[in-house]
Amino acid sequence: MKTIQPLFARLGLSLLMLLVMQFALPLRPVHAAPAAPELTAGYVEEISLGKATLLSIVDSPTSFEARLITAKEYREKYAGTTFPGVVKTWLLITQDRKILIDTGWGTKHGHKATTLNVLARRGIAPEEITDILMTHLDIDHVSGLLGPDGKAAYLRAIIHVSEPEYTAWMQDATNRSRDVCANTKASMAPYTVKTFAFDAEVLPGIHGRDASGHTPGHTVYDIAMGGNRIAILGDIMHIAEVQLRHPQVCTVYDMTPDKAAQSRAATFKRLAKEGLRAGGMHFPMIGYVTGQADGGFVMEAQPAQ
Repeated sequence: MKTIQPLFARLGLSLLMLLVMQFALPLRPVHAAPAAPELTAGYVEEISLGKATLLSIVDSPTSFEARLITAKEYREKYAGTTFPGVVKTWLLITQDRKILIDTGWGTKHGHKATTLNVLARRGIAPEEITDILMTHLDIDHVSGLLGPDGKAAYLRAIIHVSEPEYTAWMQDATNRSRDVCANTKASMAPYTVKTFAFDAEVLPGIHGRDASGHTPGHTVYDIAMGGNRIAILGDIMHIAEVQLRHPQVCTVYDMTPDKAAQSRAATFKRLAKEGLRAGGMHFPMIGYVTGQADGGFVMEAQPAQ
């Protein structure tokens, strides 16, 4: 017995030390799981529109917390939830034009001019951009108009924006902060701007549709080329997981919530009725919207080619 007891004692101590080492001193570093590709800055999807090509570009990953939801019922229902999202830009390449839709963050707030870098990787010089369609003029959509040097990034481009959107921002008739409004004006200043009325053909094959409410002249662009159609939805929704099922739900970003909810529901109904493929600026999915019996909607992904 005198020899067995110390042996158990030694074994017990050894086991204890192993446990301590296992939990206190991991043998290899622990890394977070990598982000999904479609949530990664610089990720590009390519869509064929006959002889034209449309690129969906992730300018920056982002996220949206449930506290941003204005309706108490849904804010509490999803309390503590963080929804992954993106900031996107789009590039339409036709036979005679290269058209950006929104410009992303640029270098604002430490961002890395991702959209410009994607263009460079594809051999497209900034001066080749002929037109820039603005869905609206919020900071994460206009800041990329300026390059890292603070000057116009797209020297030859003409900006197209709805008349009510342009007028509201130029007259400080929004609820955004003074700094945000100043940023929009400074970003737009170097450019020639053409405004349009809703439902007008802004450029060949591209119509601007009224989706106001998020901002005074927020626009959805319908593109029809080569027998193919797609709608670029702008900020029609930020939290797709919630706002598709419940289009009446707004976030704090919507300037006129009632109007934003009406535009969202009307847009989803139109997409479903027309079988129109769609993508936006803050959710990664590209696909088709269908209506549900309860009045909500779902989006079925349609992968790009």
